[in-house]
Amino acid sequence: MEANNRRCFILLELIIYLGFLAGDLFGFATAYLKYLGIVLCFLRSLHQRNRMISLAFAFTLCADFFLLLLDRYYVVGVCFFIIVQIIYLFFLLRHDCRPFLFLRAVAVTLGLVLFVFLNQAYSLNLAVLFYFMNLFGNALSSFTNPKLRVLSLGFILFVCCDICVGLNYILPPGNLYQIIAFGMWFFYLPSQVLICLGSEKLLLYKNR
Repeated sequence: MEANNRRCFILLELIIYLGFLAGDLFGFATAYLKYLGIVLCFLRSLHQRNRMISLAFAFTLCADFFLLLLDRYYVVGVCFFIIVQIIYLFFLLRHDCRPFLFLRAVAVTLGLVLFVFLNQAYSLNLAVLFYFMNLFGNALSSFTNPKLRVLSLGFILFVCCDICVGLNYILPPGNLYQIIAFGMWFFYLPSQVLICLGSEKLLLYKNR
């Protein structure tokens, strides 16, 4: 029964994924379809009674509400994503992963010094810096537990998505810009699905 539910979840996410990729290619509005994909991840985590992952997806929905649906109040959206990464950090600590806290602190400090030197120490840039360094730190942490391979792949795709987001704001309009813009959600929904499924595998290990 549970295997069938998992297959149904993956199939629905695949349909949504292919739907908005096709929509993006042909210039259709796909924001609500993309948001639906994250809603399904949240519902799936509730079904599995995985409280920390459910909480992370709840805040992910809040972040994407501002960044995707409203397309405004970016600092608020990024702050919600910071909360998401803090939840994931505690989740990883619970599963015996190395936190790399010193490395995170050094990376944030160096980024802050760079922003000050470039006169770019705006609230959005600082929020993005703190968020991304913790996302990258969580990705590294996940690799310290061999049981988290699926989750690790999800974090890597998450990092790829946010690299595309950063390049999207740097690059001038053109073909490369369009490819990068397409790449954001090309990586993002698969990352969330893999994080959802990867956390389920940990529940299976725990129940054995």
